[in-house]
Amino acid sequence: MELQDRLAYLESVRDWQELRDELEKGIGGAGSNDTKAKLHLQLGRLLDERFLLGVKALKHFQDAYKLAPSLVESLEEARRIYWDLGKLNMVQKLLDLELKANPEGDVGSALLVELGDVLCDLEQWDAATPTYARALGASQGRNANASNALADAQVEESGWDAHVGALVAAAHAAAGHEKTRLFLRAARVLRRFQGAEATEGFLRQAYRAEPINPAAAALFETLLADQKRFSEIESTQREILAGVADPMERGRLALAFGRRWAMRHQNLDVAAKFLEEVLAESPDNEAAFAKLVEIYGAREQWADALKLADRTIDAANQAPSLSFVLSLAGSLAWRHAGDLMKARLYFSRLAGLSPENRELRAFELQIGEKLTGTEAAAAKA
Repeated sequence: MELQDRLAYLESVRDWQELRDELEKGIGGAGSNDTKAKLHLQLGRLLDERFLLGVKALKHFQDAYKLAPSLVESLEEARRIYWDLGKLNMVQKLLDLELKANPEGDVGSALLVELGDVLCDLEQWDAATPTYARALGASQGRNANASNALADAQVEESGWDAHVGALVAAAHAAAGHEKTRLFLRAARVLRRFQGAEATEGFLRQAYRAEPINPAAAALFETLLADQKRFSEIESTQREILAGVADPMERGRLALAFGRRWAMRHQNLDVAAKFLEEVLAESPDNEAAFAKLVEIYGAREQWADALKLADRTIDAANQAPSLSFVLSLAGSLAWRHAGDLMKARLYFSRLAGLSPENRELRAFELQIGEKLTGTEAAAAKA
């Protein structure tokens, strides 16, 4: 089977671990730089989206760009992860690179506004103003965000308080992304004249309005983290979740919070709490399950990992993610917990869903028997 056909098949059966392995092999055996770059990009996305391994994904995005500088998507993916890490200096560098490929038009204008915002957040005021002007020019005057940001950057000391007041009044009347944008604009003007610590109130309101906004999350969480106020970050996130009625939205936010605790704040205990909430709301979330298994495994808490697997399997039922969960659970029981009976039940059920799964075949080789799925069905009955 050709590599692309093999990768497509593994994706269709959601065998993410084997897809990961095949992509790594493909990179080692690929011929042209363009082919290798695309495989690096695919592997980076897989690591980030299915395993929550954003830092590991970064290397593959970087390698993709080095091999094929025209593959601008790799820069976009890397920039998104650096936002999650709160590393604004790297966001700035990637925006500079992206602008070389898209210096004009709507895309270039949006990138320039984001760059101007980052320069403000890095307190590089003199560089931010001409960047906003470039953004306005690139859009031929059509980009309202560029126009507004340029006006903010040109506010003088004698009028900044009235300007901030108008922004805050507009923010209170707005909702969602627009509310966040207005509070961030107010915070950037305030920071220029009063310093970073004075912006906490505005950043908090921007964060509450749109907690997945990259800039709001980076600025608010970094401000509190620099003051060692980690418990306040967590309590704010829990208050936000408590105010969300839609289970799917709660799961989405809990995943974003758990991801940040694992990557940015490097606190796996808090990350695990949020990821467990993800599975409570969305039991078919493969990324949350895989990351929790990794966290439990790092502590050799295999019994806890298997309990998690059982809960997830029961809740997922026939969801598309079930094959991946069964494969990972079987591997845990067999290779780490040493529970062959439990592994057999997982793999027997997997045999009825994905009989070509690599871990299943390896287990069958180990026990010297072909599983058919009937054993798991009987046990379930």
